[in-house]
Amino acid sequence: MERESRNGAAVAAIDEQMRAGRHRAAADAAAQLLDAQPRQPQALYRLAVCRRYLGELDAAASALDELQAAAPDFARLWQERGHLAKVRGDRQAALAAYREAVRRDDALVASWRN
Repeated sequence: MERESRNGAAVAAIDEQMRAGRHRAAADAAAQLLDAQPRQPQALYRLAVCRRYLGELDAAASALDELQAAAPDFARLWQERGHLAKVRGDRQAALAAYREAVRRDDALVASWRN
């Protein structure tokens, strides 16, 4: 339980950095959490998002690959794959990823509107 509490606090701190637009600091914090707990899904997801915002698209894709290996049912993984494909200009891959995200969690239908 203590570990989960620490994870929650670390993820909340990463989220705060992201909301403030400090994606480099958030990515560094996510990487630090992953040093302590490799394959931690929340950290991998946030690392991928930050890498995309930083324009580090290959690094974002690598984080998503790690996330998929660690937690293939993590619905936001597919949402982020869609965002990444969209940034790369691959409309078909983006649509397929967004469909998969919504199939796994229908609350992610907002993905399609962004």
